[in-house]
Amino acid sequence: MSGAVKTPVRSHWGAWLLCCVVACTCDSDEVREDAATAAGEAVSNEPSSMASPVVTPSAISGQRLSIADRLTEASLFTDAPEHAAALALAEACDQRRMLDCWLLGQVWERGEGVEANPQNARRLFRRTCREGHVGCVDAARLQPDQAGPYLERGCLAGDVRACGLWEDPRAAAVACRAGIAASCTEPYDGCEGTLADCLERARDASDPEEGRRYARLTCTDDRTLGCVLYGEMLLERDREAALVAFEWACRAGQVDGCRRAAEHTDDAAKRTRYERRARALSR
Repeated sequence: MSGAVKTPVRSHWGAWLLCCVVACTCDSDEVREDAATAAGEAVSNEPSSMASPVVTPSAISGQRLSIADRLTEASLFTDAPEHAAALALAEACDQRRMLDCWLLGQVWERGEGVEANPQNARRLFRRTCREGHVGCVDAARLQPDQAGPYLERGCLAGDVRACGLWEDPRAAAVACRAGIAASCTEPYDGCEGTLADCLERARDASDPEEGRRYARLTCTDDRTLGCVLYGEMLLERDREAALVAFEWACRAGQVDGCRRAAEHTDDAAKRTRYERRARALSR
């Protein structure tokens, strides 16, 4: 899906029909979401770190047409090579695979295989942030009046980019867990210093066992600073454990983790998802 954007054949007719269909489903969804958000804010005076967005979104697949159906309708008017890739993402998104929904939002925003539509992209980003904690940075970018809550949600879920943009004292601790060594300033048991110190000792250790011991401390399900390094150390001994480490790093927003996971997995579907996420994180 990378490369120059090609103009779809007869794109004006396809765009017209796609916009008509989307208007019938997405607009009503957004009206309901916004009304529910306003109602929730009116009845609650309690402060909350998750004050907005808090509304559970309506299903991505509407009762009239799913996202894949909308793109299928548009495909009657286009033979753009990118359209098949967009349709595959739409079908996955209709299965509530939030990473694919996020990637579809990027496709829709840029107009790769479909007519560019920032409003549809924004709706997808809002949903993926709420339901899957991905796309929060994009939701904040396209809806700046709610940027803070979206960035908070993304950062707390381990999104490195969201942590970097979120203006909150808690961001540094979350960013450390997600892989930003400079943010690791708190002492950590077993590291003789911070997690960043642990990672440095793991890299510099002359004894492989000692290196793995330090690296292991930096790679847990909630601390992924050193998961790429730890995965590399495990490859020859325990390939499955290495893949888990790479996947944790990938989920935390570390491009190298996604690339290593794609390189070493035997699952074609997972490889595709890792590669897509790596490309998205690299943009």
